[in-house]
Amino acid sequence: MTGDKRSPMLPDVPTTVEAGLPQFNLTVWFGLSAPRGTPRPIIEKLSRALDVALGDPDVVKRFADLGYDVPPPAHRGAAYFDKFYRNEVALWAKVLGGLGAGNK
Repeated sequence: MTGDKRSPMLPDVPTTVEAGLPQFNLTVWFGLSAPRGTPRPIIEKLSRALDVALGDPDVVKRFADLGYDVPPPAHRGAAYFDKFYRNEVALWAKVLGGLGAGNK
């Protein structure tokens, strides 16, 4: 398991951290985006609607049944996702850029 905690679906499979690879933390994430220039009130309205949906116990259960965790409210919303996404792009650009450095 490449996340920071064991999966309830595979509780006997250790995480990469437990296996001695703390720097290898790769998780699946989902996000909602809108075209550049979308008015801020619309972004906020979509963000609030998504937050309501992710707070619904049936939605949380469905995600859990599929092996996914719904993030807590502090890790949701337009501002949080924007920062998270930018960090992911920077991280993976660095990782992928490093892969080609020694292969020339």
